[in-house]
Amino acid sequence: MRILKWIWGRCSNCGCVRIGGRHKGDRFFCSKECYEWGTFPGFCGKCLSETTIGSLGGTARVNGIGTTLWQSWYRKHVCPDCKSRVLRMWFSVFFLPVYPVSEKYRVKFMAPRRHVSRKLLTQ
Repeated sequence: MRILKWIWGRCSNCGCVRIGGRHKGDRFFCSKECYEWGTFPGFCGKCLSETTIGSLGGTARVNGIGTTLWQSWYRKHVCPDCKSRVLRMWFSVFFLPVYPVSEKYRVKFMAPRRHVSRKLLTQ
């Protein structure tokens, strides 16, 4: 029965049905995003001090055209403590980002398609 719990069950964070996934102790997660939120919910103190209250909002795409969150190709903007990322909202065509439509935000995913964000202070 214990083996079955490792392979199949519900996500401890979002409650969706998972097959495999990650675990920490007796908690099982369906994705990397749920694992990061489940182990460190919210932003760390350093990320809170670098940002202000202000939400990025949601994204929407129809037939591959719309808005998407995108980060730079290098990972220096990932916080080592809370795993939040610096992202911008981009207008995309056929799933490829074309031009930015927002400023930079620090984003933390709660689940694969849910996130919270805070606006970066201008430097």
